[in-house]
Amino acid sequence: MFKLHLQKEKKNQVLHFRRWSRKGYAIFSTLGRVVVIAVLATGMMGIGTQDGFGQQGSPMLLDTDSVRHIAEVEIQEKAVGLVNPLLEPVVLFTSTEIERAGIRNLQDLLQFVQGVDIKVRGSEGVQADINYRGSTPDQMLIFLNGVLISDPQTGHHHLNIPIVMSEIDRIELLSGADTWSAGQVAFVGAINIVYRDFSAPAQTKIKLAGGDFGYFDGSLSTRYRRENFYLSGGTTYSRSSGYIHNTDFSICNLFLMGGYQSQRFGNIHAFVGFNGKDFGANSFYSPKFKDQYEETRALITTIRYEKNSKWWKNRLSISHRYHTDLFKLFRSDPPAWYLQDNHHQTNSLNLHYQMLIPSKMGITTVSANVKRESILSNTLGIPLQNPVENLFFDEILYTKGKVRDHFSLALSHQWSYRKSRFVVSIVESGNFDYGLKTSGGIQWERHGVGKWGAIRLSLHHAYRLPTFTDLYYHGPTQQGNPDLKPEQAINGELAYKIRKDPFSGEVVLFSRYGFQLIDWVKRYDEEVWRNQNIRNVLIKGATVAFQYRPEGKFLQSFSLHYTYIDPTYHDVSLQSLYLTDYLKHQLVFKLHHRVIYNFSAQWLMTYNRRNGEFLDPESLQLQSYPPYFLIHLKGYYQFSKVQLFVEIANLLNQKYFDYPHIEAPGRWFKGGIEVQF
Repeated sequence: MFKLHLQKEKKNQVLHFRRWSRKGYAIFSTLGRVVVIAVLATGMMGIGTQDGFGQQGSPMLLDTDSVRHIAEVEIQEKAVGLVNPLLEPVVLFTSTEIERAGIRNLQDLLQFVQGVDIKVRGSEGVQADINYRGSTPDQMLIFLNGVLISDPQTGHHHLNIPIVMSEIDRIELLSGADTWSAGQVAFVGAINIVYRDFSAPAQTKIKLAGGDFGYFDGSLSTRYRRENFYLSGGTTYSRSSGYIHNTDFSICNLFLMGGYQSQRFGNIHAFVGFNGKDFGANSFYSPKFKDQYEETRALITTIRYEKNSKWWKNRLSISHRYHTDLFKLFRSDPPAWYLQDNHHQTNSLNLHYQMLIPSKMGITTVSANVKRESILSNTLGIPLQNPVENLFFDEILYTKGKVRDHFSLALSHQWSYRKSRFVVSIVESGNFDYGLKTSGGIQWERHGVGKWGAIRLSLHHAYRLPTFTDLYYHGPTQQGNPDLKPEQAINGELAYKIRKDPFSGEVVLFSRYGFQLIDWVKRYDEEVWRNQNIRNVLIKGATVAFQYRPEGKFLQSFSLHYTYIDPTYHDVSLQSLYLTDYLKHQLVFKLHHRVIYNFSAQWLMTYNRRNGEFLDPESLQLQSYPPYFLIHLKGYYQFSKVQLFVEIANLLNQKYFDYPHIEAPGRWFKGGIEVQF
C-alpha cells in the first residue's frame, strides 16, 4: 500500500507517493525516495466499456486549479499486463461484468465489444475469428497475463486457450503505445486476458448449467492466498448434441496458476493450462461438405519474473504454446478419392525481457524478444528428410515442417510536460527468412481539455509475418503461397474523451493504410482461392460511445457504442475472402438493472451490418450479408453466496451467419446454479 495526498505546488497539482510496500507492479516501488509525478492523462485516456477511463483504480480527471486534500487511502493496484503502469489499456470487461453477463466463453462475450468483430463458427466457443476495425483474424495478437501466446499456424486457433471465466480479472484491449514495450508492435491491436492474482481473496466457486440441445456446462475454481503467496486452479467442461446436423461439441479447460512476491527476491508468476475441443464442423471450410470434423488441443505454459532495483524495474517472461489440430473432411466413411486427414502440430517458444528506467526526463523502456515457431504437419511446411511420429498417436506421421526464428529490440520513452504526455517508440525486428524490419510510433495525450475532457493522438507503423497456413496450405479450393512478403500498415487515431461521474463518453476517429496486405483472392469465374500480397486498403472509421453508471437502486448501468468503418480498396478486380468482409455498422447496447429485491437482469444487445458479398450456391448469384440484431439476456437471483440464473441467447431467434453457409445458433435457453464458499 502507499499513502497518497495532493498539495498545491507552483499552481500545478502533483501526486506524492510517500511509501510503497509489496507492490511488484509499481515502477517506483523500490526507489527509496519520495517521488513527485505530475498528474497525467493516462488514467483518463483508456476509456472502456465499464469504467470509461482506464482500468479500475486509475486516477480520475482532476481540477488543477484547486487544492484537494484526500485522506490516507489504501490503493489495490493491479498488474497492468505487458505495458508499464502509465500506459493503461482499455478494459473491455471486469470480473464483475463477466459475472453479470453469464457468458462462459470468450468468443461470445467479445461479440458485445465496440469495434470488435467476432466471426463465429459453431456455438459456445467452438471456433471464432477475432477481428478489430476491419482487420483479418491473423492481424490480431493474443496475450495471457501479459505474455504473448498467439498461434503461428492460423488466426483461426488464436482463441484456443484455457479460459475459466470465473477466474478472469479483466479483459483488455491493447493498441498503439500499449504494445510497443512488448517488443512487437501489434498490427491492429491485441487482446490481453488477465487472471486473478495476489489481490483476489481465497474463494471456491462451483457452477452447473443445462439447456437446449443437450447442453451441459460445469465449472470448478478455487483460490488460496497467504500474505506473499497465492495458488489458484480451475476446470470447465461443456458439451452439446448440436443445434443442427453435425454441430455437436465437447470442450474442456484446465489451468493452474501461482505466484510469490518478495521485496528482496522479486515476484514470480507461473501458469499452465490446457484447452481441448472436439466438434462437428458443418460447412466450416467448404459448403460442399456437411460432415467435417475437427479436434484441437492446446497446452500453454508461462513464467513471469519481476525484480526491482534502486534505479530500474526488470521483467523476464518465458512462454510456450503447444497446439495440435486434426481436421477431417469426412467425419466417417470417406470416399475412395479422399487420401488423408490433415494433422498439424505447432510449437511456439517466446522469451521476453523488459527494463523500465524512471528518471527526471520521464520513463524509458528497453525490451528484447526472441521467439522460435515451428510446425510439423502432413500438409503444411517443406518436406522432411525423416518423418516424425505424433506424440500421442503412433499412426500419424508428419512428413512436412518448418522452423523460423524471430528477434526484436524495442526502445520507448515517455515524458510529461504540464498537462501533456508524449510517447515515442522504435522497434527493430528480424527474421532469417525476411530480414530486418523497423516499426514504431508516436503518441500525444493532453488532459484538462475542457473541464472534464482529454484528447489523444497516435500514429504507428507495424508489420506482420505470414502464418504457416498463409504460406503452405494446399487444398481443393485454396492454394497457399510460400513467396508471400510481410504485410505492413500505418495506423492513426484521434480520440476525445470526457468523464464526469456517473457519465463518460468518447469520440474516436481512426484510420489504417495497409499495403502488401495478405488475402485469399480469386477471379469471380475461378474455383481456387490463392493467397497473395495484392491488396492496398485505406480504412477510415469512427466510434462514438456513451456510458451512464449511477449504481442506483434500480438502474445499475447502461452504455451505447456505435462503430462505423469505410474502406477504400485499390484493387477491386478480384474477389476477396477476408479483407472486404467486415462490420460496416456496429451498434452495441448494454443494460444492467435490478428487477425486484435480489433479482437482477443483464441485457447485451448488438446490431451488425456486414459488408461484403458471397456466392449463393443455388442461384449462383452474388448476395449481400443480411443485417442481424442479437439479444443476450441473463436474469439471476442472488441470496447469500448462492445464485440461481436463467439465460436466453439470441432472444429474438435471429437467423444469421458471419461466414457464408455456416448457420449460427438460434434461440438457446440455459439455466443453472452457482455456489461460492
